[in-house]
Amino acid sequence: RMDIRSIMPDAPNPSKRRAAAESFSNNLIVQPVMPLSSEEAGDSARLLRPPLEIEQVESVVSLEQLENSIIVDREIENCHIGTSENDKYLQGSSVWTRQLLKKSRVRRPSFLKQPSRKLRVCCIIFSALFFLLASALVTMVTHLKSSEPIQWSDGQDEPNPPQLPDSMVLLHPPQNDQAADHLNEILQEYSDPKLTLAEFQEQNPSSNIQFPEFTHTSAKHFSNQRTALLFAPGEYPNIDFEVGYYTSVIGLGESPDDVQFTNCSKGPHVPALDKFTDRPPNGSGLNTFWRSVENFATNPAEGMHWVVSQAAPLRRLHVQSDLHLFDADSWVSGGVAANTVVDGKVNFGGQQQWVMRNVHLGEGAVGGAWNLVFVGCTGAVPKEGDGAGRDNDAVMGPSISVENTPGSRIEKPYIVMKQKQSPIRENRGTQRINVSNQSDLPFVSDHPLYEFELRVPRITSGSDALGPKFDGEDDYVRDFRRVKLGIPAFNDSALAAFENHSVLQKALDQGKDLVLAP
Repeated sequence: RMDIRSIMPDAPNPSKRRAAAESFSNNLIVQPVMPLSSEEAGDSARLLRPPLEIEQVESVVSLEQLENSIIVDREIENCHIGTSENDKYLQGSSVWTRQLLKKSRVRRPSFLKQPSRKLRVCCIIFSALFFLLASALVTMVTHLKSSEPIQWSDGQDEPNPPQLPDSMVLLHPPQNDQAADHLNEILQEYSDPKLTLAEFQEQNPSSNIQFPEFTHTSAKHFSNQRTALLFAPGEYPNIDFEVGYYTSVIGLGESPDDVQFTNCSKGPHVPALDKFTDRPPNGSGLNTFWRSVENFATNPAEGMHWVVSQAAPLRRLHVQSDLHLFDADSWVSGGVAANTVVDGKVNFGGQQQWVMRNVHLGEGAVGGAWNLVFVGCTGAVPKEGDGAGRDNDAVMGPSISVENTPGSRIEKPYIVMKQKQSPIRENRGTQRINVSNQSDLPFVSDHPLYEFELRVPRITSGSDALGPKFDGEDDYVRDFRRVKLGIPAFNDSALAAFENHSVLQKALDQGKDLVLAP
């Protein structure tokens, strides 16, 4: 019910003028409930002379129906009665004929209103965008599950093999002892500098500490040298070299066993540095950062030493002996080994904050300080414990966390080097080289007798997320013709940034994968 005074505030005897509104299923009826005076009782419904604005309703009945009531139905929005300016007023003889009904609105409850046109348009647009997004997600998931990589837009193929920059050194297996000695000499260029005991004693004659014969130093910690050493498939006997700052050692086989370091004392390794000056004669492993090894097998007589503290991962390795993560009494702190097989023991020594992920432990693990984490590992995995030795089954030792059932595992992509299909290829003009006669090739080679593939391991879960995985059966295989080797520009920094961005972005726009050179 509404007070008619709210509609006609200037009406005479407002206390006696009221209107009642009753809502029915299809109509809203407004009618006067008090009789008018005899003088005014002629056309009660014609007493209204407003520009009758009725908003958010859908139709108004004709003038003939306005005898004793106003009936409003639900068909038209924002209409006036009549078609001309004069017809907008209802004619009558009452003293009220000049009163206006301004902004009198008949509204239905909000839950009964039809949505406005703008709202309907917004809903349609939102629904369309939601449908497109859902379709894109379904397409993406379908491609991720498919065996073939996504095919992208046209673009000029890249050379395969690519032209390698100076920061990427491709090495082939030595064919004799002399070639192996020469290779060892070259690899020393990418190791940390050596300081012999004689050189040190010339500068420090009063020292009485029992020093080793030499030590590697941390002098290259802040150098600009960046190197990837790429080892072609094959056997590398008698090769021992320290992996220096900003150096990655990468095997190019389909499996780690395709690149073998054999008959060696240490193979690729990292010892403690600065043994003459940092807690002598122990040295330190607290700053042996920025180096990595992956995708090869090694069988050193002394075991593989990897004395690092973070930013120095081991990936996709087959260590055919023991793995030592410490060096005597040197301090070390943190690292990660992933997708690796260790046939012997893992000796943590004083290591802490180390993660073993998807590692097979042939003879278990010993030593360690605290925060040793084993995720998805197999073999002789140590028992979980806080290292306090309070339980009957626990002894004093490192704090160990074990996660036997990881939700999923994601491995780093890797590069595979393969011989070309044709047995004979032209090289540099008319020269022809037989692929089968590889003994004629130098151990550092740029002969285009090979090609590269980029292997992208699938995401695995459940039982497939446990232990190392080397078979590559489920890998995506990307031909290097669709892989852009990004080579950084080293001229003016602003220009280099522009050139690097434009080259890499163009490759991505063409749907190519990126491999970034050091």
